[in-house]
Amino acid sequence: MQPEITHPTLRSVYLLLLGLSLVLLSGCASVPGPPDERDPFESYNRAMYAFNDSVDKAVVRPVAQTYKDYTPHLLQTGISNFFDNLDDLTVLLNDLLQFKLKQAVSDFGRILWNSTVGIFGLIDVASHMDLPKHDEDFGQTLACLGSP
Repeated sequence: MQPEITHPTLRSVYLLLLGLSLVLLSGCASVPGPPDERDPFESYNRAMYAFNDSVDKAVVRPVAQTYKDYTPHLLQTGISNFFDNLDDLTVLLNDLLQFKLKQAVSDFGRILWNSTVGIFGLIDVASHMDLPKHDEDFGQTLACLGSP
């Protein structure tokens, strides 16, 4: 039977210790027999997968579903725009590393307009100004530079 803990600080400590215990116990997972040489970290991988899966089911999914169900669509759009604006910074960096200078100027304009007129990126004004959103990442940069 689970003890009744009402004080908020004690409850937080209790939950922290419970979570820490679960993490430590997940390291006890093992696979019978000798380790497979193709995956020397199989026991660790299985334990981490089990831990991540349980955290996803217990915490992440309910929080995400609650956010989706109860946050107004306009606010969700603003938050999405804000993080898209932050992503444009990495796109700009990768544009420059790939020597896509015309695209870099366009992405810089997106960042500038969305960060100022668009109130820190909450409103996507750049798309209405024919400044398209580009998708560049570091993997594409390495491929462009001919990395093995």
